[in-house]
Amino acid sequence: MKKQRVLTAILLTITLLPIILINYFFEIAMFFFVMKALHEMRTVFLIKNKKNKKTNFIYYLLFLAIFLLGNFFIRIPRNLIILLILVSFTICFFHLFTNNRDLRNSELYFFIITGFYLVLGASSLIYLKNKGILLIIFSLLLTSTNDIFAYLIGKKIGKKPFFSFISPNKTLEGAFAGLLISTVLSYIFASTTGVFNTIYFVDSSPILLILICLFGNLFSQMGDLIASKTKRMYEVKDFGKFFPGHGGTLDRFDAILMLSQFIVLVFLIFS
Repeated sequence: MKKQRVLTAILLTITLLPIILINYFFEIAMFFFVMKALHEMRTVFLIKNKKNKKTNFIYYLLFLAIFLLGNFFIRIPRNLIILLILVSFTICFFHLFTNNRDLRNSELYFFIITGFYLVLGASSLIYLKNKGILLIIFSLLLTSTNDIFAYLIGKKIGKKPFFSFISPNKTLEGAFAGLLISTVLSYIFASTTGVFNTIYFVDSSPILLILICLFGNLFSQMGDLIASKTKRMYEVKDFGKFFPGHGGTLDRFDAILMLSQFIVLVFLIFS
């Protein structure tokens, strides 16, 4: 399982490169990702709420419309995007720590979490792609290295639980190792490519770039925890079986949905 998980992550990263590099392939891939991830989340929701199955078609149409609107993200007023992302962070933070089991039966709560976490995250990725391919490569590098090293080191030496009420298999040692190693590797990539040089003072302040990489990793881990909390709320192990060793589409790309929102926020505020 461990080798399969790492191999899948490496092969997937390599496969994504041509999708990122060829014009319009990324937007098409994001469209299918949102629809597949939405289907996975909706399926998990319906496990506990079978009576709501009749609303499926309405949800798919609604979220498709929201996602297509997200393609015009860059034309939305800056302050409105900042507000949406801050609201998203607040809602997702609440989702992590709430113990209200009645919320898992709420269509409105499902709609809000899916809209801000999945659709806003995917729209943020398209926004970053329009600003430069290197930002997408940076995001994939950061989330992949964080995930791989947190998993490997956590399995090897991890003893202290990390958010055990959400995911019993996560360890503090693994989370810290993934955070540290990924921060170093993403900093090397960012400083070498100059991917954040349009942000004020980044080119003259290594500390600021380190902080961006560090907090990027924290939001990456937050994205992973949100997915884990959602699965725990609906009492399932994975969102699907699309990727060997990882689970469904959302299991593999959960972290990048929060990271992308953080990076967009950084650009909107500081550039």
